[in-house]
Amino acid sequence: MWFVTNIHSHKLDELESDPHVNLGFYKDRTREWVSVSGTARVSQDRAKIRQLYKTAQRAWFGDNGGAEDGGPADPRLALVFVDAHSVTYLKSDKPQPVVLYEIVKGLVTGNAAKTGNLRELGKHELKGASA
Repeated sequence: MWFVTNIHSHKLDELESDPHVNLGFYKDRTREWVSVSGTARVSQDRAKIRQLYKTAQRAWFGDNGGAEDGGPADPRLALVFVDAHSVTYLKSDKPQPVVLYEIVKGLVTGNAAKTGNLRELGKHELKGASA
C-alpha cells in the first residue's frame, strides 16, 4: 500500500526509529473493519510519485511558489510504502437489520456480537494473493 506524505512530517522521524506500523480501516454502515500490520519505508522515487500522483493531492500541500507547487515534482512529496505482514478483518454478509440485532443482542446478553466472519491472513497468504 502506498501513501503520499510531506517529507517535513514528524511521522517520517518516527518511521526512521521504528518502521513497524498498523493501519486500521472501519466502515461504520456495516461495522466491517480491516487491521493491517507491517513495516513502512519512505521513497522519493520521482517516477513512482508521478505514477501514483492524483491532482487532488495538491490540496494538502499548497502552492508555496517555485517547485513547491503541490504537483508531482514538488520536492516535499514522498511516498510511504507499507509492506503488509498480516491482515485481520471482519467481513459481514448479513443485512443491516441483522447486524443491528446482533449488536443489541450482545449488549443485552453480555455475549460478543456476531456481526460477521473474522478472518486472518499471514505473510504467506498475502504473498500468494499478490502474485
